Amino acid sequence: MRLNFPVTDDERLYIEMCRKAKQIQESWKPKVGDFCVDMGDLWYIHNDEKAKYVESVKENDTWLPVEQQLQAMIIVPSTERPIETLSRLCEWSNLYRRYRNSLTKLPIKHLWLCYLMERNYGLMWQSSNCSEPRSGHVHSLDCFDWDRRNALKDWM
Repeated sequence: MRLNFPVTDDERLYIEMCRKAKQIQESWKPKVGDFCVDMGDLWYIHNDEKAKYVESVKENDTWLPVEQQLQAMIIVPSTERPIETLSRLCEWSNLYRRYRNSLTKLPIKHLWLCYLMERNYGLMWQSSNCSEPRSGHVHSLDCFDWDRRNALKDWM
C-alpha cells in the first residue's frame, strides 16, 4: 500500500542510512507489516502477495526497519536480558562525542540503527570523501556512509 504524506528531513536521513546499511538490506526477508521505499515512494507491505512481489524485486527497494525490528537484529549474548541491552544502548549513547554530538539530535529509531551497525558490524555513520561545507551549510547525504573509521569495537 503506497503511503502519501510529506517526508521530513529526519525521515530522509533514516531512508538514506537504511539504504546504505547493506548488511541490513541483504538480510531482509519482506513480510507483512514492513515499510520500504521504492523509487521515492514509501510502501507498507499489507498482504502476503505484496510481500512476495517485494521479495522478487528487492534490489529496487530499501527496507525501513522499525525500532522493534532493529532491536531484534542486535546480536546479544543469550544470557543478556532486554533491560541490559537497553542499558548498553544508553552507555553507548554517552560516548556520542565521536559523533560530534550529532546523536543528541537524532530520533530514537536512528540511534537504534547506529547502535546496531556499530555493535554488529563495527560501522559508524560518518562523512567521507567530502570537503568541509561552507560556513552555515551542512554536508549533503551523499557525503555520508557507514565506515569502520573511529568505530569502537571493544567497548561492548
